[in-house]
Amino acid sequence: MDIEEQVKIERVKVLYKHSNTSLLGLLVLSSAILVFFWGKVEQPLMLGWFTALVVIIAGRMGLNWYFNTIAQEDINPGKWNWYFTIGSVLSAIVIGASAPLFMDFASPNSAIFLTLVMSGTVAGGMAALASFLPAFYLFSLICLIPLSFQFYAQGGELSAFAFFIILFLLMYYSYARNMHTTLTTSIRQRFENIELLKKLKEQTRVAEQANIDKSRFLAATSHDLRQPLHSLGLFLHILKEKLSTSEQKQVMAQAEKSQLVLNEQLNTIIDITRIDAGELSVNKDAFQLADFITDIVDEFSLSAKNADLTIRVRVANDWLNTDKVLLARIVRNFISNAIQHCPGATLLVATRRRGNKIELRFIDNGPGIAETDRENIFSEFYQLNNPERDRNKGLGLGLSIVKRLTELLDLKLKLTSQIGKGSTFTISLPSYITSRPAQTSLPNGDDKSDYDVAGLFIIVVDDENENLTSMQALLMLWQCEVLLASSKEELMRELHSNDYPVPDMILSDYRLREGENGFDIVNSVRQFFETKISGIIITGDTTIGLKTKQNIEGCEILYKPVSTEKLLNLLNRNASNKNILNSPV
Repeated sequence: MDIEEQVKIERVKVLYKHSNTSLLGLLVLSSAILVFFWGKVEQPLMLGWFTALVVIIAGRMGLNWYFNTIAQEDINPGKWNWYFTIGSVLSAIVIGASAPLFMDFASPNSAIFLTLVMSGTVAGGMAALASFLPAFYLFSLICLIPLSFQFYAQGGELSAFAFFIILFLLMYYSYARNMHTTLTTSIRQRFENIELLKKLKEQTRVAEQANIDKSRFLAATSHDLRQPLHSLGLFLHILKEKLSTSEQKQVMAQAEKSQLVLNEQLNTIIDITRIDAGELSVNKDAFQLADFITDIVDEFSLSAKNADLTIRVRVANDWLNTDKVLLARIVRNFISNAIQHCPGATLLVATRRRGNKIELRFIDNGPGIAETDRENIFSEFYQLNNPERDRNKGLGLGLSIVKRLTELLDLKLKLTSQIGKGSTFTISLPSYITSRPAQTSLPNGDDKSDYDVAGLFIIVVDDENENLTSMQALLMLWQCEVLLASSKEELMRELHSNDYPVPDMILSDYRLREGENGFDIVNSVRQFFETKISGIIITGDTTIGLKTKQNIEGCEILYKPVSTEKLLNLLNRNASNKNILNSPV
């Protein structure tokens, strides 16, 4: 239904909505006429006139009830407008008849009273009938023309009142047209605004859905994007061990640097898509802030030194309860941002308590940020002082990730800056824990182990031959025993056919052919050997469901491209635990 049709229907609704009020007013005025002329006019005539008007008013009220309660489903504006007009005309005929029937010019009071009452009736009807002008035109004309004729018929000075009544009528016609125009414009604007709001909501929904679809698409395809990088990293590590000349090692260093930049950029994009797609969960845990910050700052010691950036830490060792992994991502982005944009400066990482909150501040004395850029720097791909888009300066997504992660963790983010004096980024952390929570002793996979991985028997399952080849070469380089398979069926057939020892570790890709996954592989091998065997799931899938399964199945998860150092640490930890269990008591 177009807007004009909606306007017509709404005008009909307005007409009937106000009708009962005007009809009650008409009943009051007619009662006043009855009382005023009672005893001055023959009673049967008076009662007949009043009864006729009451019957018409009752009929019109019945029509109003029917329209407002039953006829709302399918309204024909033209039909219902003329139904209303017929009722108005009938009312006007009875009201207008009061002038020739009751007016007595021998009694000036009766002429004055009837003129005032009928003029008031027309004035009151204007507001009620303005939504359909023909109804008002006919009602007012039929009401006042008999009165005008009465004055005109008297001749002399009284005949002049007839022209005043006609002038009064024309003036009311003008007022009624203005009211009609105002009402129609108001109704039309309302429907136009509703239509615009619907379009805006739809466009917003489409844009949001497109953004979600894009994010989910990138998150889902991240597995395919990570596959070649995963194999490349393994092959580079193997090749590095076979190089001998300094020139070869220099070329390898450049290759590793390029791979590192590519890995970081891919991880950054995937982080953005995971947040936008709502596929990043918050896992709160208790930890001490100073130790946490110190460990992260140590990661940047070399890159900070190369940028001549001095990092100072003044952080109280309070206990926090938030997502340690996501907060670490925020802190790393702030420090990385300072290294890129504040070479030769000093970065102070400090805390300050404010009530039951802890403010973690990153204060630098770098070049500062112009006021016009302070909002833009939190947008995707926005970079300061990088018009050439130098890839070594990143993609301009670091602070965008910070903004998204602070919103996800419900943290308040604040930026203050002054050109030439530096900038301060502040995040307000949740209520700190005053008492130290109970801790369980967990093995640290990042610690250096005194044990090597030589001699470990490892099962590797992957449906990509390239990944199998690279992983086999890497594990054999570390002097491990390896059993390869591309599917659960192939693996179980091999295990049943030969007498293999219990493996020390199972390495499996998460997504395999025919709907299989790495957890199926681990559980099948555990059931075959009837013992708990360590499992590592290697995947490019960044969905949150994996973390839940990780907790249930008791497996480690490594995201592609896998760092050979992380893999070696996990194998070292497994070898360490195995040696401890096998050592004499």
